Amino acid sequence: ARWRSNGSSLRTDGGCPTRRTRLRGSRTSSASARRAFYSHRGTRCGPSPLLTQIDFTDATQTNVQTRFRRHIRRNGTLAKLPVDATPGPAAPPQPAAAAALAPGGAPIAVGQYGARLSAIANVLLSPACSTEQSSKPAYLECALSHREVEALLRAAVPGLDAVLDRLNTTPVLKFILGTFDAGLPTFKSNPALVRHTRDALRTILAVCATLHPDVRGPLLRRIVDSFTACQVIQAQTIDQVYAIVTGRDHSLREQVLALADLYKQLALDELILQNFPSINSGVEGPHTSNHVLRNIGPQLGLPGVARAIADPLANRGPMADATTQSLCVAYRALFDADSLIEDFIAEINAQDDTPRHVSQRTLEQWAVDAKDRGFDSHSIYFHEEAAATYKGRPRDLYQPFLNKAVAIAIVEKVLGL
Repeated sequence: ARWRSNGSSLRTDGGCPTRRTRLRGSRTSSASARRAFYSHRGTRCGPSPLLTQIDFTDATQTNVQTRFRRHIRRNGTLAKLPVDATPGPAAPPQPAAAAALAPGGAPIAVGQYGARLSAIANVLLSPACSTEQSSKPAYLECALSHREVEALLRAAVPGLDAVLDRLNTTPVLKFILGTFDAGLPTFKSNPALVRHTRDALRTILAVCATLHPDVRGPLLRRIVDSFTACQVIQAQTIDQVYAIVTGRDHSLREQVLALADLYKQLALDELILQNFPSINSGVEGPHTSNHVLRNIGPQLGLPGVARAIADPLANRGPMADATTQSLCVAYRALFDADSLIEDFIAEINAQDDTPRHVSQRTLEQWAVDAKDRGFDSHSIYFHEEAAATYKGRPRDLYQPFLNKAVAIAIVEKVLGL
């Protein structure tokens, strides 16, 4: 089966034993099929057979050292393997029908909201929705010393000193502190980008120091986890976490676009997995991704184009026009607007302090302002008469709680549809 998660593509494949994992919920009888091969953000993260644990029952992937946990989604079936005769855990839910392509490569979503989701995808995959063009940095001063940064990270990641870089030679803490001081050196051809990685990381740490440990823990573990990969992935993760910690002061449109960036990255990961299968388990993965990104990113409004241009290992000459257009068509088919809407709903409906891209407070303020533009500002709250259209019930009826129809209407309004 092929799975995917935020930031990594995963493929269970008995023919690729280069990556050993501890699996739960697997019913395969073949010993080789118990080895999961995957592009862990494009790199091998060391030879440890227990570094990453994949739980196919819960659909999660966990770095055992950093304890960073990401969700994975089943993306398709590569081949069917024999299973043990003895009953095992229930299989993960089957994926939704794959998107089709309209003439010209426009994605066609399947289901009740297909046409509207396709329209949302078309707008999001345009230069007008590039966060690189619209976002203005909002860096914060960080007065933390090295010792205070270490304490913050150690509290979030017990055993931090044992977490090594992708070559398994140096503790990642050394590189985190180096980036805290001077930014990521691989982008030295773009000094502004180097300064951005430094200032964004310092902002993340400054904000995290003010948050409850249960809230900042997942954010810091995500940062530490990224430093077990190459600098391209470190920069990508810094940008993603920076968008979360600074997003509370952004407009609803900016918050939605930041969430959409995650799904743009997922589609790019899957595009590389499908079109460049031979490099997914090696260190070339992120640089190949950047090579593609610098060619298709500007016309699709993708994040990270400046980072890709500054990546010295991604400079492989111009891509043929026919290849560029073919990859754009394939990319549009992979962008999952339906899951983006589901995550938008989950972020708004979350009834805890989980870090999120879209805040309830921002949505409430936007709904009041959008009332003059024909939006029903009361629709963002739970309605008992439509209870069957919601996933669950809110504990507080005075907090926003969305169903899918309202969520789609909000995103359409935000994007000007």
